[in-house]
Amino acid sequence: GRHGVSSRTMAFSLGTASKVSLVVSTLAILAARLLAHWLPRTSAEAAAEVDRSADHLFTPDELAQYTSKNGKRLYLAILGDVFDVSTGSKFYSRGKSYEHFAGRDASVAFATGDSEGAGLTDDVTGLGLEELQGIAHWHGFFKNHETYKPVGRLVGRHYDAAGKSLGAFPWARLEQQEKAAADQKKRLPQCNSKWSQAQGSTVWCTTKSGGIERDWIGVPRLYTEALDPVFTSASDSREASSSAAAAPKERCVCAPPQEIAKRPPYLREYAGCEPTADSCVASSK
Repeated sequence: GRHGVSSRTMAFSLGTASKVSLVVSTLAILAARLLAHWLPRTSAEAAAEVDRSADHLFTPDELAQYTSKNGKRLYLAILGDVFDVSTGSKFYSRGKSYEHFAGRDASVAFATGDSEGAGLTDDVTGLGLEELQGIAHWHGFFKNHETYKPVGRLVGRHYDAAGKSLGAFPWARLEQQEKAAADQKKRLPQCNSKWSQAQGSTVWCTTKSGGIERDWIGVPRLYTEALDPVFTSASDSREASSSAAAAPKERCVCAPPQEIAKRPPYLREYAGCEPTADSCVASSK
């Protein structure tokens, strides 16, 4: 042509440029894949790689693989909900304080402190209010944790093979007992108390004792929760029989006149104290 560049030369140049561009793009893709393979992955990426989501259903045998013994991520279950606790390896990996929680559902141990044997169970039947509250607290801890992510559910006591809740944890009963406990604190507020080596223990009631402001004072009485029908009606038969077998726990409450008039079995007078006195040097004999 007039400018010394033939159409054949131009076509060759354009073809070469296209090939170079294709090679560069291919190399970029390969490099990205290599980097993705070798660079550290986040817990979310690792979970996605093995197709673990909050909807995944684990069998007990499958969950048992997720301990530090076999190099996998660290999973634990509580009330059937499975969480990735790999970021807490200093607690849950082999040889650490809570390694017994990894790879299983040991819900009860969160309340009892057991670290081996039959105590590592998810059977919450018959647990008392404080133990149920403890487990519920820990369940909320994992559910709301910044780095412990839910990865599925465990098929068994708490979820069926379709992932449907079996209602094994008595959330309704726990709520009922917590309401009863709150009502009891208003009905029978805690006493004030002090101890000295010279006098021993002194208990007394005021219109603000137990943190409950009221228009009555009340008198000190020893209170046994296990005998109070408000609580026994909220307990299952196994818990009730367990409470009956154990030594009753008593605490000082301020009882109003109308409660004392009933002479209920869950209220007992302090020995050596005037029945109508709002203060006395206490003896529980």
